[in-house]
Amino acid sequence: MNKSQLKSESQEKWKTFLDRIDSEISRLRRKECVTPFFRGHNDSTWKLIPLIYRLYIYESLNETISFGEVYEIENSLKTDFLSRCDQLYNRKLDPWETVFEMRHAGLPTRLLDWTENFATALYFALNDRSQSETTQKPKNKCIWILNPNELNEKSFGESSVLSTSFLNLSYNQSFSDIEDDEQIEGPIAILPHRSHQRIVAQQSVYTYHFDETPIEKFYRPCVKKIIIPNECWEQAELFLSLAGVNDFSLFPDLDGLGAYLRKKYRIYTNEDEFWKYE
Repeated sequence: MNKSQLKSESQEKWKTFLDRIDSEISRLRRKECVTPFFRGHNDSTWKLIPLIYRLYIYESLNETISFGEVYEIENSLKTDFLSRCDQLYNRKLDPWETVFEMRHAGLPTRLLDWTENFATALYFALNDRSQSETTQKPKNKCIWILNPNELNEKSFGESSVLSTSFLNLSYNQSFSDIEDDEQIEGPIAILPHRSHQRIVAQQSVYTYHFDETPIEKFYRPCVKKIIIPNECWEQAELFLSLAGVNDFSLFPDLDGLGAYLRKKYRIYTNEDEFWKYE
């Protein structure tokens, strides 16, 4: 197959992929889900589970981790984080704001990151290797699409997505702490305080988890996984470039600017070259 045929096949597969995304969004709109959540995975085998459970389960050879053990490490991280970041904020952070800030600093919490923007999810599917569970070559990339209303209806009988300002739960609660009349059965979709520039830039939203059960296992009908064909990664990169989605647009700080300029001027490290040409 010559280059022209390969390009044509790549374009056709990219169009098919976008059609599948559009079809799922249209389906959700018919179900009155106006704003679906998107999440990009660099490896389609990764589960929809927060990083703190992913690390623990992997390191403990798939042994079940108790809420108490997760709470202990998360609380230790939170205490250390708050003790060192006072100079970065002009006010005291509340518990929810703290974990949102921790998550955007790359720390593991019981929050799973999502976005309201498809292009942002696509960027992370192509670029994020931080959650890899294996040293092997990454597998197929994918986009997950979540109906947050349907998840919340299943989890606690409320078919809407609430801001943490109106959520009658503290962050540190476990299933055993929840009153019987609340009847929360699984992870819930939430809207964050949008005070951090990265949260605003990435249109971040979250799911809040009480245990290590992945969303797709808790309630499979509320999520759909769509594989990004390997042949159209270049088409995806072009799409992001034309849409103006890059390191600096999503990470509007000096680190993001540096990463954006390195890519723009093709300044690669050996590690970058490895990932680029593997």
